[in-house]
Amino acid sequence: MGLPSSLVLTSADVPVISYRDRTNGNLKMYTTWSTAIDQGQPNSFEKSSPPVGENIVSSGLSLTWAASTYAASYEYCYALSIAACTSWTSAGSDTSANISVLSTGATYYWQVRATNTSGTMLADNGTYGSFTVRIPPAAFAKTLPTVGQSITSSTTTLSWAASAYATNYEYCIALSTAACTSWTSTGAATTASISGLAHGATYYWRVRATNTSGTILADSGSYRSFTVSVPPDAFAKSSPVNNATKQSTSVTLTWVASTRATSYEYCIALTTTACTTWKSTGTARTAAVTGLTKNKAYYWQVRAKNSAGTTLSSSTFWKFTTAP
Repeated sequence: MGLPSSLVLTSADVPVISYRDRTNGNLKMYTTWSTAIDQGQPNSFEKSSPPVGENIVSSGLSLTWAASTYAASYEYCYALSIAACTSWTSAGSDTSANISVLSTGATYYWQVRATNTSGTMLADNGTYGSFTVRIPPAAFAKTLPTVGQSITSSTTTLSWAASAYATNYEYCIALSTAACTSWTSTGAATTASISGLAHGATYYWRVRATNTSGTILADSGSYRSFTVSVPPDAFAKSSPVNNATKQSTSVTLTWVASTRATSYEYCIALTTTACTTWKSTGTARTAAVTGLTKNKAYYWQVRAKNSAGTTLSSSTFWKFTTAP
């Protein structure tokens, strides 16, 4: 009987074939044929997670799928569009794959396929899964000004650390926490320049990071405060003018106003080094000086004061000479 020495079958349960040829009832020959079983391509199977349309709140996740009968290995692909899903990565015999470096706000499409020597089977009959990455900004902290800091200028710079995944920052500053309702965007910048601050005032501020997936307040939402303590502005003396001559032994010293000054003091003496006693004029910008000696040179200076400091007028003494 003419059977081939090997067979290729498509059944998973084919027994070993033995052949015996009898002549006149006697055993003449015993031959065994080897069989190679072709199981066919992998069976259909399904993706497991993430489920279709899932919102992912992390920059990484695990793709999982059910096992496919007869699969020798698996390959997966994920991309920002189905058309772009052209690069397949082997997962070996595993039914899961960890992926990372996902972009927040992006929607990804993914597919997995089972393979063996006979062919390839796409999961879910070729239907792609999808998921959207929605990672809100990460926690972050304010930097400057520090808590309770005293600012010695009418301008300052608010600053804060960067927040992972943030695409925009907004800050709010007001004279009370209740009044802090207006938010100003700085874009991607982590600083904001503030001007026009009022001397003696305490300001409260906070900042928040945003992206398409959410908003987070710095320092878990707590406010930070600072106080403005700005010294008086520079100002000038008026009269007697510098190097004036033939002045009376009774003169009136005058000067212009200094912004933020709450009081003024003046000093007059025969030398600059002797000018050590300062007399207050309160908020007045004049001082009547009497009892001067004739034919003498006098040096005078005035300074403006507030709780933040003292500012000398022009930083130099003026001189006048009394008449003979």
